[in-house]
Amino acid sequence: MLKTLFKKGNTSRLSFFKFSLIGVSTISVGVLSYSYYKKYQWEQSKTELSQQHFVKYKINWRNFIDKDHFLLEVESIKPQKVNSWKENGYKKLWSVEVKQPQIHVVRNYTPLPLKHVNSNENNEDDFSLKVIQDDASDNGKLMFYIKKYDNGEVARWLSKLPIGHELELRGPYIDYEFPLSPEDEIILDTNFLNSKNRGKEIDDKTKYKQFDINFFTGGTGIVTPLQLVLTQDPFKGKIQIIHACNDYKKGLKPLLPLIDKLENQNRLKLHYFEDFRNELKKGKNLNKIIEKPYSFVGFNQINDSDNDDDKIKPIFSLVVGPDGFIENVCGPKFDLHQGPITGFLGKKGWDNDNVFKLS
Repeated sequence: MLKTLFKKGNTSRLSFFKFSLIGVSTISVGVLSYSYYKKYQWEQSKTELSQQHFVKYKINWRNFIDKDHFLLEVESIKPQKVNSWKENGYKKLWSVEVKQPQIHVVRNYTPLPLKHVNSNENNEDDFSLKVIQDDASDNGKLMFYIKKYDNGEVARWLSKLPIGHELELRGPYIDYEFPLSPEDEIILDTNFLNSKNRGKEIDDKTKYKQFDINFFTGGTGIVTPLQLVLTQDPFKGKIQIIHACNDYKKGLKPLLPLIDKLENQNRLKLHYFEDFRNELKKGKNLNKIIEKPYSFVGFNQINDSDNDDDKIKPIFSLVVGPDGFIENVCGPKFDLHQGPITGFLGKKGWDNDNVFKLS
């Protein structure tokens, strides 16, 4: 009897042990599967541009315009689902951080929705720039227009890296947001930018009255307004650019065909000054170009193209460039604070309600 009970008791305990082991194993597999799934989700999310983490890109192409300026094309190593060009469009000016891991420094750069196309494989300088369009992101391609400064560690580092080198980017960081147009407003076409024809090809007519803006840009700061007009769903008003540079035709040579087409399409008007400080002092041409800010009543007015003219009527000015340039145009910027509007724009009657200083 005791032997029987003993056997029965052992059998019962053994069965219970087997059942428990199977249960624990099943739970463990479930926990591990869930952990791997969450890890997979996390790794997948890290392929998308984010302010929370750095994403790996690689250098596709680089071209030196002169000894100080160069174009740099980068591409995401893993495919991205989010098209930043379509998502931000005319609504937001944005930039990304590029990390220099050796000295633990990051630098913000404003990208352009461009990619290079070689015309001659045997001549690296024989290329053209094409706009990324039709809801595509070309695997997250970004084009940067960069200047090397003596104290610019990141730019000098980027200028020396080999093609194929991996970079770490973080963003996008929104530098400025514009008012939203009505939902039924049209999306302006950008197909003409990749056409060989430089003439006016399309009839731009928005449904509602739009507003125009000024951009005062110094050096590579010109990429900021160009981002607005080259992006998918571009800026719907007109942009007037006051650009300061040492050698306009040389420094902007690869971008000039696109700028030329945008001007012919009446999307923007570019005024450049190779001696901007002297122009600020004398104001011979600048005083004729810049008037007091115009007023804007809102998007509730239907656009009557018959009464529309080509004159740009800016209601707002954005200023981007080196610190000294910003100070001369509209007064210094104090870290995160805009500071009062002084300088040239202050004298012309502009103030903090219609001027914004970008970094």
